[in-house]
Amino acid sequence: MAHSWWWVAIVILSSFDYVFVTSQQQQQQENNSHVIQLTKENFWPVVQNETCVFVKFYAPWCSHCNKMIKEFEQAAKELENKAIFAQVDCTEEKELADELQIEGYPTLKLFIHGQLEKDYLGKRKAKDMISFVRGSITSPWKVVENESEACLLENKLREKDSGCLLVAYSHKAEDKAHFLQLLARVSKPIAVAVDGMDMFYITVNATLWKDICHFYRVEDIVDDNAILSVCHYPKEINRSSPLISIQKWTDEEEMGRFIRGSIFPPLSYLNATTVHQFKAAQLPILIAFVKNASRMDPQLFQVLEETSKDMLGYVNVVLGDWNSLQSLRRQLYVSDNESDVSAIVMHIFEKNKNFVFPRKSTAPKAKPLKRWVQGVLDGTVEEFRRSEKPPMPNKGLPKVVVGETWHSIVGDSKKDVFILQYANWLEKSREAQAIVEEIAKELVSYSDRLIVAKMNAVDNDAPSPYFAKKYPTMHYFPAGSPKVGIPFESPVTRENIMGFIKQHATFPLDSIKKEEL
Repeated sequence: MAHSWWWVAIVILSSFDYVFVTSQQQQQQENNSHVIQLTKENFWPVVQNETCVFVKFYAPWCSHCNKMIKEFEQAAKELENKAIFAQVDCTEEKELADELQIEGYPTLKLFIHGQLEKDYLGKRKAKDMISFVRGSITSPWKVVENESEACLLENKLREKDSGCLLVAYSHKAEDKAHFLQLLARVSKPIAVAVDGMDMFYITVNATLWKDICHFYRVEDIVDDNAILSVCHYPKEINRSSPLISIQKWTDEEEMGRFIRGSIFPPLSYLNATTVHQFKAAQLPILIAFVKNASRMDPQLFQVLEETSKDMLGYVNVVLGDWNSLQSLRRQLYVSDNESDVSAIVMHIFEKNKNFVFPRKSTAPKAKPLKRWVQGVLDGTVEEFRRSEKPPMPNKGLPKVVVGETWHSIVGDSKKDVFILQYANWLEKSREAQAIVEEIAKELVSYSDRLIVAKMNAVDNDAPSPYFAKKYPTMHYFPAGSPKVGIPFESPVTRENIMGFIKQHATFPLDSIKKEEL
């Protein structure tokens, strides 16, 4: 958590602030509110003295913030004495908002034992926030004691259109606490994201474990520290038999990978809601764009199913709805007239990278697809980047960079490069462009050492470390090898940008200017 060391000293050496907060909580309770108001003065004392604090960062003028007031209050009331619900008015607490990098409203963050656990990206309904917070403070694994309880698990699974069930088994009762601790550590973040509180179960009853395995027709039963995964296909895919997998505990990393790969039904749909869940699983996704899952090419289905089984825990294989993901398709140059079998893409969340499988007129074969997926994981397949055609000649000011010319221009080890990434439809981007164009003309006499450039980031992709997440985005790349970009993080003014360029230039701009004069 990025905060100053002296806040920690205040928490340790003084209880005054916390007493103040406690009295403020009491005052809010008297006002029939279960949500406390935090400021720069009391934020860290509260966060570091409470086990769980769920914070809403808002602006009074924000309509989305105002719509969720009642839901946030209801969730706070439901979890009273289990978690602290708090809020920060970012129009009043700008310094605190900047420290925590709040860029939009509302932003919701969960803190556990004084540390930022994660941002909340789910629905803003009380039941969803309650599930998220409760899942963060309790283990998602529930103990199954007998056969009747095991039957209830299957009934719950069948009640869903599609779903997954994970049953863990520990051979020795005395190992149960340690095993549960390990399971909770690797599964809790995922369970919270996918609302998986009715998905994870554990038993120490050997007879019951064997009965469960026999029920699901598991042939090779593991008799010690293992997890059984049962996943039903989505209803759009006409498959009555679930996908069954079993994994013996080898190490925490391997088991975590298995759990992350077993919480989604095979060939689940990717959409605006589930994308956050897949991201929480921390696995790359292989997306096959299809127009109709029930009429999918049988060969394509077989290949995707085989890939899903063989790459379990390494890649989640998903179906991308052709129509609802139209924008994503077009970003990846999958046009509207492409056939189902020609559009397969792999996305790595943590690196924000896309990889496009070579398109063919027929469904891919399983072995070439798996080799390609493994190549992506190994880093031997080049990432896909959008790119316009480079202008010819490219003599304008600033110099124009497109996706395919980034390395040749920005990556030139002999020159400093300042580059602006922009989106024309944003006024702030247009203002930044005007400033950078002016600066480029002023610095044209230094073009043998310094390139001032711009890139339309709506139609072109920079390499992953410099991919624009907001507009405008600016970086300075000093000459040398390897070239590492320095982000511009000040308010966008001519004075700040020029000062930034002079600060990071590998040669003294001011002295050169004086010599020329």
